[in-house]
Amino acid sequence: MKRQNFDLNWHFSLNDGEEILVNLPHDFSIGQPRSPDSKMKDSGGYFQGGNGKYRKILYLPEDMKDSVIQLEIEGAYMNTQVYVNGNMAMFHPYGYTSFIVDMTPWLEFGKDNTIEIHVRNDALPNSRWYSGSGLYRHVWLLTGKDLYFRPWGIFVTTPVVSRENSVVKVEADIIGCGLLNLTLLDMNGNSVATGESSVKSGKNSIELNVAESVLWCPENPYLYTLVSELISGDKVADRIETKIGIRSIELDREKGLLLNGEPIKLKGGCVHHDCGILGAASWDLAEERKVKAHKDAGFNAIRCAHNPPSPAFLDACDRLGILVMDEAFDCWRMGKKPYDYHLYFEYYWKRDLSSMVLRDRNHPSVIIWSTGNEIPERLGASNGYEISAMLASAIRELDNTRPIINALNGFWLEWTEEMTEKSAPFVEPLDIMGLNYHWRAYDDVLEKYPDRFIIGTETLPKEAFENQQMAEKHPRVLGDFVWTSLDYIGEAGIGHAYLPEEDSRTHGLPYPWRLANCGDLDILCRPRPQSFYRQILWGHRTKPYIAVHRPNNRGIKAEPNYWGWWDVHHSWSWPGSEGCKIFIDVYSHGDEVELFQNGISLGRKKAGATEKNIASFETRYVPGELKVIAYKDGRPVGEDTLQTCGIPHAIRLETDKTSMGSAWGNIAYVTASIIDAKGNVVPYACNEVTFELSGPGNLLAVGNSNPCTEDSFIGVHMKAYEGVVMAVINTTSKTGNISLTASAYRLKPATLTIEIVD
Repeated sequence: MKRQNFDLNWHFSLNDGEEILVNLPHDFSIGQPRSPDSKMKDSGGYFQGGNGKYRKILYLPEDMKDSVIQLEIEGAYMNTQVYVNGNMAMFHPYGYTSFIVDMTPWLEFGKDNTIEIHVRNDALPNSRWYSGSGLYRHVWLLTGKDLYFRPWGIFVTTPVVSRENSVVKVEADIIGCGLLNLTLLDMNGNSVATGESSVKSGKNSIELNVAESVLWCPENPYLYTLVSELISGDKVADRIETKIGIRSIELDREKGLLLNGEPIKLKGGCVHHDCGILGAASWDLAEERKVKAHKDAGFNAIRCAHNPPSPAFLDACDRLGILVMDEAFDCWRMGKKPYDYHLYFEYYWKRDLSSMVLRDRNHPSVIIWSTGNEIPERLGASNGYEISAMLASAIRELDNTRPIINALNGFWLEWTEEMTEKSAPFVEPLDIMGLNYHWRAYDDVLEKYPDRFIIGTETLPKEAFENQQMAEKHPRVLGDFVWTSLDYIGEAGIGHAYLPEEDSRTHGLPYPWRLANCGDLDILCRPRPQSFYRQILWGHRTKPYIAVHRPNNRGIKAEPNYWGWWDVHHSWSWPGSEGCKIFIDVYSHGDEVELFQNGISLGRKKAGATEKNIASFETRYVPGELKVIAYKDGRPVGEDTLQTCGIPHAIRLETDKTSMGSAWGNIAYVTASIIDAKGNVVPYACNEVTFELSGPGNLLAVGNSNPCTEDSFIGVHMKAYEGVVMAVINTTSKTGNISLTASAYRLKPATLTIEIVD
């Protein structure tokens, strides 16, 4: 079907209030005031829900009278009702799956048609994390007439994969009769294979032979473009372009997970759907930025927790080379929150599971389907064994080319022999057993079940070394996914650090906590110390890394919560702590490290695998310089240095683009750093920064990565956290320049310009 973007100019009202004009993607929760009385509580970061109504007029000319006209809604949270000219066209309760609405029966031609989409997020709590609210992903208008492809009707597989010659099989689900033409283009736009066949309504298959194939993999994410055309007479009735990758997946008892015949370990992270300071609004460039940050940090895999992601996210994984575990549900019949998906699972599971598989099965990045996470039925309750088999069977009917997994955990934080036995019927229909936080059980499980494969579907940051060791020890341990690789809104404070007298709860920290505070990357996508530790374990980073524990007048280390990391910082600037005891960790792949304070050695210590790649020191804080040298086999192999910075002096602005297109959806990220007179970022600076924008643009969001603050992501003012504030800008016109100025009391301001190009 012809596909037209339908994001612009929706009339929106919140809780039946005054209408405003909005464009999609739109999250109506992120701009509302947070409150300790929020029904979302800590799970939702103390944000608010509500009821949103979106209204739009669609004029259809008379000559479209015989057309089929549908909407594709990529994501709406949640309990979505679609009305066409006052007629209820569809109800879709799940907040994360895309869905197709056939509007044809209620449309009038030669007239204006009123489309209303009601999105209700007032039955709270309904999520264990920040969900956002509203039409937070794209909406598309689909039209077809006489001869067209069904939505999600192209299915591409690669039954034969080799660099010499591969076979690309194309199954096309078609309405009408005509001629199907296929052309496969390489990345330079050259045709490398063609096919043609007469087709009729239903599923039709053609195989293409591709000589000298370039195989898709994380190191070389090579994408072909499949052009599928339906010909009626001498006219092209419908046309679809599909990005595909030629690659194979296989599970081998002796070698583990094979990609294109080669063993690969998953170096993964779990990611929720929010886009940081933009909330749940799924901007394509924001999704790509998340993926790129993972790639830069050494990850090769992401688990979508705990729901299907946006198409833009998967597109970015295809382009950048990140493997994906695509997950369907966080609960089945037995719920985790009073108003979550368990209320609807019985009646909607098949539609939602089909949506995930049909929509996402052409993405080469997607290598594993997951039927759920920490399902309460995992030990057989509420027909759990039967449901596990039912879901796995439903996936295989739609796609039998990928393995299937489910992520299991204990009750709560232990795994016993009894659980291994009771979970066996649940795991039996699956290809891989997912285990959350239970690397200690791997040896026993693998011995008891010699055909079983395991993935650490959630692992703790502070157990990265142990999980890495398990993956290296066992071929059937395919890798792990840390909880989490990217910090997120909600589950407030589960990764916080605490002193003995402070709150050590694992869940439920009070307002104004808003972030989980447990990601390798913060919500601005900046790597935190635990990320550099993991990079060293993976061999992605060869330099050592100095991590300084935040000093306190007790002279002790803060302890990390269950999902947390130690309260360490890549900083030697601690004003007011002169003379205090201070602890320093050095992460290194070297055998030994030597730490120097102001040129004086604090000793040489082991730091290799026997020490979990960490050497620890203590000293008294004195401003100046810290320097570490790493040694391997007695030879220096890298160094890291920290210098005490000066006082805040000015603001420095940096942007990820100096020019951007004028089309809706183009955004730029601008980082405002508080710097000293020498240009060093002042990590303790918390100055309030004010942004002033002129020209054809908007400030979509301003924010910092502070996990516990009352600051809003909407506005023009924002306090720096760790010396940094971020702003996100989008365009509103086709011409001109955007000028952004950042200022703060007693600091030298900064201005940058972004050119808008048509």
